[in-house]
Parts: sequence; C-alpha cells; structure tokens
Amino acid sequence: MLGPALALCFALLMGFASIFSRRGLQTGSFRALLVISLGVGSVVFLAMTAVTTGFAETPVMGVVYAGIGAIIGSVAGRSLYFLGINYLGPGKSLSVSATSPLYATVFAWLVLEETITPLVVAGTVAIVGGIVVLSKDIRTQTAEESYSNAVVLYPLVAAVMLAMAVTLRKLALDTGIAPIEAGTVNMVVGLVVVLPLFATRWRREILETDPTALRQFSIASTFMAVAFILYFVGLQITNASIFFPLVQTQPLFALAFSAALLGNLEVISRWSVVGSTIIVVGAALVVLG
Repeated sequence: MLGPALALCFALLMGFASIFSRRGLQTGSFRALLVISLGVGSVVFLAMTAVTTGFAETPVMGVVYAGIGAIIGSVAGRSLYFLGINYLGPGKSLSVSATSPLYATVFAWLVLEETITPLVVAGTVAIVGGIVVLSKDIRTQTAEESYSNAVVLYPLVAAVMLAMAVTLRKLALDTGIAPIEAGTVNMVVGLVVVLPLFATRWRREILETDPTALRQFSIASTFMAVAFILYFVGLQITNASIFFPLVQTQPLFALAFSAALLGNLEVISRWSVVGSTIIVVGAALVVLG
C-alpha cells in the first residue's frame, strides 16, 4: 500500500501548493510560476540525483520517455493547469483536472496493457458525474467574474495532457530508470524548453513580477518539488490506472485549504463540495478495482 499512500501525500502537497499559487497569481503571471516551479524542481532533483544514482547506467529509452512526458505534462499541461487556477481557483480547477483518470484509464489499457475492471469503469463514470455537478458552480463563478465558460477548457485540456504524461512516465520507469532520475529529466527538460521563451518573450513580464508574488511562487514550487519526488517513487511501484486516480484527490485537499486560507479569493459552495466528493468517491472505486 506504499504506492497509494505516496499518491495521497502527493495530492495533499499539491493541494496545499495551489493555495500559494493562487495568492501569487493575484499580482503575478502563470508564466513566472511555471519558470520558477521548473527551476526549483530542477535544483532539488539534480541535487538528489548527484548524491544518489548520478545517472549511472541510466536506460536511454527511460530518458526519452521521461523527456517527452516533461514537454507534454510539465510544460504544456502545467501551463494550462496554472491558467485554470488563475481563472477558476485551485479547488474548482483541480476538480476539472480530476477528469484525467478517464483518459489515463484508456491510455493504461491501450499503451500499458493494464487490466481494466468494472469497478474502474464505475469509478471513471463517477468522476465524470462529479464534473457535471461541479460545472454548476463553475458557471456561477464565471458569470460573476465576466469570464467566458471557455476558461473551463484550460484545466480540461490539461487533464488530457497530464494523463498522457503519466503514461509516458510509467513507460520510462518500466525501462529501469530510477524514480529520482526520471524526475530530474522531467524537471530539467521542462526548464530547458521554457528558457528560450523566458529569454525572449517572457523576460520582461517575469522580471517585473511583484516580489510578494515571487515569494508565493517560490513557496508553492518547493512544495511541488517535494510532491513530485513522492510521485515518481509511487508511480514506479504502482499501476498507473490505480496510482493516477489517487493523485486526482487533490480537489479534496485544495478545497479544504481554500476554505480555511483563501477567504474571498475563491467562492466555495455546496456544489464545490458535492462535486469534489463525488470525484473522490470515483477515484476510490478505481483503486478498489
């Protein structure tokens, strides 16, 4: 049960990190958050790799799979994820992103050849049902803040990309690459991809980020880095179709932290709670499957 426990710890840390992300995004940009999170993650993972494996006898295909997963998940997926937090708040954005198990289940069956049981199907249906309930609350908030309902697409597309990323990361780990090495490739490749944008199009915007926002982003990024250490270790020893739904219990933690710490920065209604609860129940069914 170590793998599922690590997945839940990852969800808790990411839910907590989203609170600091949300605070920073009040005055800072998601681009600054993306660069800082990848930068902090790269430093943490490179330091840990240096004192552990040192990339000795690392499988080349493991590096390739982890690198592609980084581009899809850590750059494209995370960018959309941060935009979702900015427009919808951490609780609701994470709840929409929780549709990832639906896509991850399909990828696990088609690519990883994992067995899909009736309980897994039932859990997936429950997750989708939770999103339907949650969408009632999302429509209320977007109307209040003059946002188009299309902002829901940010976390939704991120969900597909994150599901693709977890499949690629599982393929990488199955080659024998160490979890800390896979995590290092994930962070460093992601950072290398965004650095040209930082040096050209994003430079002024990021350098002019409010110092308070930078502090919030740095705190969030530190929690994310620790969370991803648990992520890669847990994914190595657990089927993706079981591990990933547990990762998507983040909404439960994010909503709890939002209600306690964000005040009026995020509207929490009964629909938020009901929708997120259904999603968590669905994730539990997937695990039991």
